[in-house]
Amino acid sequence: MDVARGLGLTRGLAALRDLATPETLRALTAGPDPAEPGLPAAEPATSREPAGPTGPGARRETGAVRRLGAFALGAGRATARFTRPAAASLNGPIGPHRRWYWQTVPLDEAKAVKRSLGGTVNDVVLAAVTAGYRDLLNARGVLTPDTVVRSAVPVSVREPGGRGVMDNRVAAVFVNLPVGVDDPLERLRRIRTQTDDVKRSEQAAGTRTLTRLTDAAVAPALLSLAARVPVRLRQGLVQTVTTNVPGPDFPLYVMGRRLLELHPYVPLTGGIRVATAVISYCGTLYFGITADFDAMPDLETYAKGASAGVAELLALA
Repeated sequence: MDVARGLGLTRGLAALRDLATPETLRALTAGPDPAEPGLPAAEPATSREPAGPTGPGARRETGAVRRLGAFALGAGRATARFTRPAAASLNGPIGPHRRWYWQTVPLDEAKAVKRSLGGTVNDVVLAAVTAGYRDLLNARGVLTPDTVVRSAVPVSVREPGGRGVMDNRVAAVFVNLPVGVDDPLERLRRIRTQTDDVKRSEQAAGTRTLTRLTDAAVAPALLSLAARVPVRLRQGLVQTVTTNVPGPDFPLYVMGRRLLELHPYVPLTGGIRVATAVISYCGTLYFGITADFDAMPDLETYAKGASAGVAELLALA
């Protein structure tokens, strides 16, 4: 489950009449889309009617060119991240069998870290995942001070006018998880630097800008390609996928029974042996960690380290 499918899923679940109470349905379908934490939110759609060179159409074209320029600059900085030495042991062939672990973290703890140390809940989640990979690589004896784990982070680029449309509008950005850094505060700072750069340079929004500059028939192919970037990059460039889905903060019901927990599962593709999905539900962050069975016998080390990563930051907050 990637972040965009996850956002669609939370709406799709509540759209089933026997799954949610009327109050739940009203809460989920009213108001603006929940913005992806720490990442660019979609801009409102605008009319495509022709206009004069100084009219609204010209302003829209100028804005699109400006956003494309910002995206190109950000893409250059993002490309530079691929030059850092990465944890090669997380890449390789994957078999048909899987390991799956889950962890839970109180959402209030992540929010407390965010309020005290800055950043977003998404930054805190990425810092927790970084702590887990640090423990894993250290236990394997392959951790060095300059090692990173390069993660693809799928993000939603659905526009506000797209509410209720059951399709997936996604892009992918890349974050170097600084596993070689000993100080957890410095790890969080480096993650924030990268995610802030994504927001400033509109790297995720760039996919939407490119779509607007092309024929509408090409848009689905572009968005599909963005969603499958980890599959395309098979040569050790990306080691993992990390998704963080903002779920409902109110209870869902199935046939009158309350849904108590919501554990996500993310599939493995493209030589990536481990991936993490996180979803919030009723005040809890649920981590679902999928790994190749043969390649990741030590997955529990990572899972426990990721959960402990939030507590580590909370103690310093």
